[in-house]
Amino acid sequence: MAEKSPAEPSPDNESETLKEKGIVYFDAGLTLQEWEVAQEIKIERGPSEFNYYGPINGQLLQELSDYFGTLGGNTEEAISTISQLVNRITHDTARDFNKDSAWVNVRTSVQSEELDIPRR
Repeated sequence: MAEKSPAEPSPDNESETLKEKGIVYFDAGLTLQEWEVAQEIKIERGPSEFNYYGPINGQLLQELSDYFGTLGGNTEEAISTISQLVNRITHDTARDFNKDSAWVNVRTSVQSEELDIPRR
């Protein structure tokens, strides 16, 4: 069996390369419900960007709910689930970095074929 070249990405050296660049990534640990909602959330209209900077508290969760509520015909359950997911990830990340506030940026766009590249 051929040995992997050090240049080929592997979970270990890929992780180290990202850390050297100051990039951190993690498994968000989505529940099945969170994963399903993330796949099915409708983005039909609304502002294309959500920005929040401040403490991670009830205000963030409320503003996330308001934002996701503007995107299309989503159920209250879907809006609540996706809002709580973003809030949880924000809270966990801030905790891991010993911060009590965060900048949260969510970008959305309506599905489009504008940038599709034809393949031969």
